[in-house]
Order: sequence, then C-alpha cells, then structure tokens
Amino acid sequence: MNPILGRVTAVARQWSALRTFVENQGWICQREYRDEEMTGLTRDRAALREVLEACRAGPTNLVVVTDLSRINRNTPLLFELAAKLDGMGVRGKVIH
Repeated sequence: MNPILGRVTAVARQWSALRTFVENQGWICQREYRDEEMTGLTRDRAALREVLEACRAGPTNLVVVTDLSRINRNTPLLFELAAKLDGMGVRGKVIH
C-alpha cells in the first residue's frame, strides 16, 4: 500500500465523518480549517491560528474535530488551547 495514498484516504474519511456529523446535528459549518502536511506537535500552524482568531471574533461557539490529536498532540498545549477556547465561550466536540 502506498502510505501517502493511505494517509490521504484516512484524512478524506475524517473530513467526510465531520461533515456528516455536523449535518446530522442540524448545525451550520461556518468554515473548515486545515493544516496541510503539518504535524499536530507544532504550535505555530496557520489553520490553528485562524481557528483561534475566528473564535475570538465570534460568533463561533463550537469547534468540532474527529480526534483531539487533530488540534494538537502535545498534551500541555492541548490543555492550554482548551482553556483559551473555554475562556472565549467556545465548546469543543470530539466525534471519535
């Protein structure tokens, strides 16, 4: 199996699962954020910055991810990000 193809397929399945979940909840997706080929260990990622900026600006009140590792794979930073979102009145939802 081509590992790149496998990764692309896995990522496509994650996006499909997110879209289906949001639709089934009757929610409206304002925007999808992606960091192409960036590790979840990296703090400085364009899409992550954009999510935080959108949450600060409002009216975003929920961030949905397939897995916590999609936000960050560094546990202390993950807690820091969760506290920031909570401070902005934004909930997080993990679907898997």
